[in-house]
Amino acid sequence: MFYRFPLAAMFAVSWGVMTVIILAIFSVVGSEAALWESPSSTDVVLAVVIGIFFGSVVTCSARRERHHFGGVENVVAYRDALRTGSVPTPIDVVRWTDWINKSRARIRFQPAVGVLFLVLGLLNLFTGRVLFPAESVQPLWLAAMHLLIAAVIVFEWRTTVVRLDRLRARLEHSRPPA
Repeated sequence: MFYRFPLAAMFAVSWGVMTVIILAIFSVVGSEAALWESPSSTDVVLAVVIGIFFGSVVTCSARRERHHFGGVENVVAYRDALRTGSVPTPIDVVRWTDWINKSRARIRFQPAVGVLFLVLGLLNLFTGRVLFPAESVQPLWLAAMHLLIAAVIVFEWRTTVVRLDRLRARLEHSRPPA
């Protein structure tokens, strides 16, 4: 459903959701402030900037996918095939194999990003220094967030690799003999 949104709506939804999530995180992990106390101006500005960045990344990625796959319907079909492992019946095997190869190439650096977040989390955990400009975030909470993000990135990467391999095997099986 989200992939069918116009790009402007996709940006607005991504920006708004991420801004609210970041503000909620800042409110929950506040240092001496009471829980859900109104956030500082620095926290609001930082949350809005992170939201704009996140919305821009989501929108640019969706635009690139739509261009690469030749439209929204092809993106949805490919995503469904990745999720379920079933290949739609009338397909162009060469085109789908190309999509799988490009998807695999796009995620090749994802483990490095996971390691970066792991290092940031360990730095915050062991040095106690906040590597983040927000006033209300404590080093332990920040370390926990970095470590959680690292785990999610690596898990998502591994899951995607398995799904791509499964889809490639199904495509090879459905390829007509030469």
